[in-house]
Amino acid sequence: MGSQRYQITGLDSASSLLGHDKLMIGLLLKFFINMLIHIGDTLFIHFQKFRTNLGRKKIINSCRWNFSAVTVTDVYVILNRPAEVINGKWRTTLNGISYIPPSTPLKLAQKFNISGVYKLDFPNILMNRPAKVDTSLINGTFKGFMEIIFQNNDTTVQNYHLDGSAFFVVGMDVGVWAENSRSTYNKWDDVARCTTQVFPGSWTAILVVLDNAGIWNLRAQNLDSWYLGQEAYLSVVNRNQNENSLPDNTIYCGLLSSLQKDQTQRGVKFSSAPLILACAAFIR
Repeated sequence: MGSQRYQITGLDSASSLLGHDKLMIGLLLKFFINMLIHIGDTLFIHFQKFRTNLGRKKIINSCRWNFSAVTVTDVYVILNRPAEVINGKWRTTLNGISYIPPSTPLKLAQKFNISGVYKLDFPNILMNRPAKVDTSLINGTFKGFMEIIFQNNDTTVQNYHLDGSAFFVVGMDVGVWAENSRSTYNKWDDVARCTTQVFPGSWTAILVVLDNAGIWNLRAQNLDSWYLGQEAYLSVVNRNQNENSLPDNTIYCGLLSSLQKDQTQRGVKFSSAPLILACAAFIR
């Protein structure tokens, strides 16, 4: 058919239409695809292999994400708490950690192997210790499967967003999450999302495929909670692949300020005011 544009309709796997039992309901899409079945004036997709997540390979059998045989490499039960006073200031926390951004950007610190900027010690569960302000990162395993359970013991709905990769909501329920809660998970036809909600007095469980190397932000969507520290960063390192070189106009700051190059020849002049370079950090 070539590179033509079609309207594509998917039907349910229970459909017996022309014997195609690998069809999916609920899709009305317009995009390019190579594997199509042409029936009359309608095009049906035979979902055998599909690519999502910006081209990274994901294999889907019979149109469904099947996580029943997945080996989970990392588990985090993340508990949010109402704002509390830490070191004389109101802060919010995840697992007792109130995140504070460093003066040196995380990714630059990682690339240049600068110690002391951050720690890879974000706790898997809420620890029995006082809450603290820290730059603590979640240590992910490249190409692993991370299970994250958001536990909300507050009285308001919480929403969480993850950068860098889609995740799959496999379960949610009222009460406190426990190991046997996994028996209620749906691991067969989950929907890819990047934001999920956690209802009051409830939990939500997600699975994340860590196939995108980088340092990715996991944060509360409530702006007040986010600003006061209810966020974390997920570090995923691919040790078998070298990263691209930094561009010439990279802005260095913090412990790497000495590497900063002249930025006067930027090609674009935004105003006549002097250019002020600042690190991506808030003064909190």
